[in-house]
Amino acid sequence: MDKLRSQVEQARAQGNDAKADKLARELEGRQALLDQALKGLHEFGG
Repeated sequence: MDKLRSQVEQARAQGNDAKADKLARELEGRQALLDQALKGLHEFGG
């Protein structure tokens, strides 16, 4: 996740907003999956 955040920041710094937006959407998707997995883990006693 940190690597992906770094890539988003780097793309924005380079003025490549299209790439940054694509990477940001990917990051959001991964974060959503992680949040869902953690919620399931907590619900089932993990």
